[in-house]
Amino acid sequence: MNVLLSDICSIFKGKQINGSELLENGKYCYLNGGINPSGYWNEYNVNENTISISEGGNSCGYVNYNNEKFWCGAHCYYLSDLKVNTKYLYYNLKYNEKKIMNLRTGACMPNIKKSDISKFEICIENDSEKQKEIVNKLETLSNLILEKNSQIENLEKLKLSEYSKLFENEEEFDELGNLCSIKARIGWQGLTKKEYLDEGDYYLVTGVDFADGLIDFKNCHYVTKDRFDQDTNIQLKDGDVLVTKDGTIGKVAMVKNLDKPATLNSGVFVVRPLTNKVNNIYLEYSLKSYRFSNFIEKIKTGATISHLNQGAFLKYKIPVPSIEKQNKFVEIISNINDLINEYSSDLINLNNLFNSVASKYFEQ
Repeated sequence: MNVLLSDICSIFKGKQINGSELLENGKYCYLNGGINPSGYWNEYNVNENTISISEGGNSCGYVNYNNEKFWCGAHCYYLSDLKVNTKYLYYNLKYNEKKIMNLRTGACMPNIKKSDISKFEICIENDSEKQKEIVNKLETLSNLILEKNSQIENLEKLKLSEYSKLFENEEEFDELGNLCSIKARIGWQGLTKKEYLDEGDYYLVTGVDFADGLIDFKNCHYVTKDRFDQDTNIQLKDGDVLVTKDGTIGKVAMVKNLDKPATLNSGVFVVRPLTNKVNNIYLEYSLKSYRFSNFIEKIKTGATISHLNQGAFLKYKIPVPSIEKQNKFVEIISNINDLINEYSSDLINLNNLFNSVASKYFEQ
């Protein structure tokens, strides 16, 4: 049966708290327009086991199930007085999340109007026992997905742990500028949004294209051949290590499986070993290490807008172990990646199964 969301629940908007007043540590999460909490507060205005939907910002339409009490901000809706099983409604809305996001209006600051989310139509099962059966099936699959994600996350952490274990006691260090070239598009040559193309033959990589230590080329914009040819120093190749230098600085990704020519916009450095003293995979993890994270945090301190200065970056020192020791590390990383690929394949199958089951019950 198809119903409007407002027919089966009440929809409320939260109350805003000034960002400068938020706590770094508090009893309750402060959930506003984003996917993750914006901070913490010592009071709550919404009870546990509640569905929330982001109202404004880049993540508006994101559906979340909150296991604990939280403070809901003004850029977030929460659902109350449900006439259906809470988890059943959550899985139903989560399945329809992309359709909910299509309710967005506004360009600079997108948002979803209460009148539109109230009229959002979903297909529901009336029988409460059948709702529980559906939840049990989806919950089982969801838990398996969470477990598989956790295994992958632990393997990613293991790679950094192996780096620390092998190289934390190295005695020889050298400045990055002596070991690598560090190039970027000069700021005044940066491309404006008007020059971004939705399709083309030449990728344009920016900081938003970094995903899980790689570049998500499916997310990239494109540039003309003239723009691509403008600076040969930043034309990318497989094995390049990239580091964000503006905004969210210090994110690291390696270029892999490049299927089209690619260049950078001004917010990203490309780092390439100059000598055989440094393996590019060893370099990648040197820049993902806790030492580099601490270096980035010090640079951020007191800055209004975060910026990784090229001069400071060139002087950053990394351990320089023997190439044999680096190669041993690369072999360890390769073995861990084999496991990650295996688990990732399992995860794809689980997600496909979850979506297949959900579609039986929630497809209109």
